[in-house]
Amino acid sequence: MAMQPYRLAVGSSGAFFVMFALTNDRLFGRFDATNTLLGSFGTFLQDQGVNAMLLDGWIEPDGQDGLVYAARYAGLVAAYDALGGLRFVAETIDRPPLPSMVKSSGRIWVDREAPTTAFSLSVTPEGIHVLTATPEGLKQRGVIDTYSLDDGRYLFSRRLPEACRSAKVTTTHLYTIGDTSITQWSLRDG
Repeated sequence: MAMQPYRLAVGSSGAFFVMFALTNDRLFGRFDATNTLLGSFGTFLQDQGVNAMLLDGWIEPDGQDGLVYAARYAGLVAAYDALGGLRFVAETIDRPPLPSMVKSSGRIWVDREAPTTAFSLSVTPEGIHVLTATPEGLKQRGVIDTYSLDDGRYLFSRRLPEACRSAKVTTTHLYTIGDTSITQWSLRDG
């Protein structure tokens, strides 16, 4: 693997997607079950290689051998098909402006005051679920915003029952991860 892998999403066929280290002009790679790179894709910014840290985020399989991405700072959700073709890019609700990059003493990082728009990502047949923060901050109360898996449009939000750092949504449960605990919650219709 020529480019450094950073995050991984495995499809049901054994093929997988990798989010590359945040220094590349293309954010993602598609690999077959023998670890052969079949293609790279995912360009969101001009001069992306220099600004790729702004695109840090989460990836998950979409259940049909495709990929879903939620940007940590950029307020974007995107989906790709099994061949790496773009299905959609959509803005999250209340998307903030892109944060600045800070350069000092030969180092570069995303402004530490930048708001986080995605703390975690889950994908179910019902949609794309992004953990985000309410204006008072994640430690106070988080929200799961749900977007359509077909086109990325916003569907609804759920307030979380407790403070957490991360969350995972399945078809039947919500799992919240706190500083010292994991809690399972049952999801009910309506």
